[in-house]
Amino acid sequence: MTTTNLMIKDVTELLPEGYTIRAATFDDVEAAADLVNAAFQKMIGEDDTNPDALRREWHTPRFTLDKGTRLIFDARGVMVGYGIFSDTQEPLMRMVASLYVRPGEEDRGIHRALLAWIKASADASLPKTPDGARVIIHIGTMRQDEAGIAALTAAGYQQVRVFYEMRIEMTEPPPTPRLPEGITIRSMVRGQDERAIGQALNDGFRDHWGFVPRTVEERLERFEHLFQHDSHVDPLLWFLALDGDQVAGVCLGKTATDYDPDLGWVEQLTVMREWRKQGVGLALLHHAFGEFYRRGTTRVGLGVDAASLTGATRLYERAGMAVAHQFNTYEWEVRPGIDLMTQAIRE
Repeated sequence: MTTTNLMIKDVTELLPEGYTIRAATFDDVEAAADLVNAAFQKMIGEDDTNPDALRREWHTPRFTLDKGTRLIFDARGVMVGYGIFSDTQEPLMRMVASLYVRPGEEDRGIHRALLAWIKASADASLPKTPDGARVIIHIGTMRQDEAGIAALTAAGYQQVRVFYEMRIEMTEPPPTPRLPEGITIRSMVRGQDERAIGQALNDGFRDHWGFVPRTVEERLERFEHLFQHDSHVDPLLWFLALDGDQVAGVCLGKTATDYDPDLGWVEQLTVMREWRKQGVGLALLHHAFGEFYRRGTTRVGLGVDAASLTGATRLYERAGMAVAHQFNTYEWEVRPGIDLMTQAIRE
C-alpha cells in the first residue's frame, strides 16, 4: 500500500460512518471554492476566494493535488471538508496548511481528521528539511473560527501570532508622496526588474517574524507564476523606490482581491534597513494609493503582522488604514532543532 493510500485509510477511520476522503482533482475546484466561502461567510460575512484563485493556488510550482489536498464528503457525496498542505518553500523549515469545514458539520470530527492528515504529511516531508533545523507547521484561521480553534488547541497547536487585514476607504485623493532627498519611485519593467525585486524582498523581510530566506530563483519562479495565472497582478502596480540604482524599498500591488473586485490590494511592502525611518515606506504607500485612486479604486487592503518587528502596523495607521479582520496563526512543532527563522531583528 502506498503512503498516500495508507494516510487516507488511517484518516478515514476518524470520520463518521459513510464519510470518505480523497485528494482533490481540478474538477473539484468550484465545489471547494463554495465550501471555503461558506465557511468564511459564517465567520465574517464575506467570501474569501473563487474558483480561479483556487486553480492558481493548485498550480503553484512544485505543488501537487495528490500530496497537497484532501477533500471529505458526507454519505450523500456533499463536500464537507477541505484541507491544503504546502511543503514547497526552500529551504523547508516551515510547512503551511489550511482547513475548512462546511457550516453545520463542525462537530463530526472533520477538523480532527484533516489535522491528522496534515501531521502525517508533515512527517513524510521531514527528509526534505535541513539537518538540525527546527521544523514547524503553521495553520491560520480567523479569530471567529471557534470550532477550528478548539480543534487546533485540542491537537496541541499553540497560537503564536496575530495578523490583521487593514483597509482604507479613500473619499478624496491621498496625500502626494513626500520623498526623501534622492529617492524616486517608478513602476517595475518586466524582464528587467524581477531579480532586483526578488533580492529586495529577501533583504527587506529578513527583519520580519518567521522569515526564512528564499532563493531569488524561487522568487522569480513565483513571480512568473503570478504573472501567468493571476489576472489581478499588474506590473504597473509593482513599485520600486530607488536611490540612484539601489533599491530602497518595494511595494507590490494587485488591482483587486480574489473575493472583492472593488478592493485593491498591497501584497507586499518592504523597505531596506539603510532607508528605514526616513519616510520611504509611507511614500511608497501613498504612491500606490494614488495610483489606485486614479484608477477609480477607493478601497485598498493589506495584511500585516500585528506585532511587526519593524513597526509596519503603526505605518499603516498613519496612512489612514484601520483593522478590518484578525487572523491568528497556530503552530505545531514537527521536529525540535535550531530555529533558523527570524524571531527578532538581528544586527
